[in-house]
Amino acid sequence: MLLSLLLLVVVPAAVGAVLPTGVPLIVAVLLAAALFFLPDLEARGEATRRRAEFRHALGAYLDLVALEMAARAAPAEALPAAAKVGTGWPLALIRDTLYRATRAGRDPWAALGELGRRIGVTELSDLGQLIALVAHDGARVRSTLTARAQTMRRHELANLQGHAGKADQSMQMAQVLIGLGYLLFIGYPAMVAVLNF
Repeated sequence: MLLSLLLLVVVPAAVGAVLPTGVPLIVAVLLAAALFFLPDLEARGEATRRRAEFRHALGAYLDLVALEMAARAAPAEALPAAAKVGTGWPLALIRDTLYRATRAGRDPWAALGELGRRIGVTELSDLGQLIALVAHDGARVRSTLTARAQTMRRHELANLQGHAGKADQSMQMAQVLIGLGYLLFIGYPAMVAVLNF
């Protein structure tokens, strides 16, 4: 930042231009404000990306839990067993949460709901509440997990289609702007020749 301010003062002076006294100060304040908010914006973007990654892994985890329950495992046994199957940071976080809940004597679905509230993944906190409601009926839990996983996949697919549509629109806009720039590039000499004639 200091180097950019130094260049802002030195380069115009080397060319022979004189900047008003307040210009470097105004540029410094604007640059400082931009650099103050930049880490916050980067952290928010990274958090959004990590939440999307967690949601993706959560859908696969729910399928694994449903498979464990289909093999006659109780929900309290199926949750940690399915978390041990997968790899990656989302499942490691789920494994750690379930391990701590077991060691503390808490219900695993309550711990998962608390984890969902803590990291801002509403699907996980809602899932914790759903499992707590139907925890004693294995068939209903399994069907609930399967339905939730399908819903999450549909939602993720809709989001991906929305992002693809936005990317398609921006590409079309870029093509239109390139075409207009090309027409301007080709037409400018002819326009100048006609106006000077």
